[in-house]
Amino acid sequence: MESGSATKRRGWLLKKARELALRHDDQVGLIIFSSSRQMFKYCSPNS
Repeated sequence: MESGSATKRRGWLLKKARELALRHDDQVGLIIFSSSRQMFKYCSPNS
């Protein structure tokens, strides 16, 4: 099971990836694996 701080860090990283994509009008991809090997991903929409 993931700790609360790991969940917060993941949320922060996903938020920053979205902000970068919007701010710089660019594509951003992010893949995160938790300690339990669960995958989380973010891919900015194509403009």
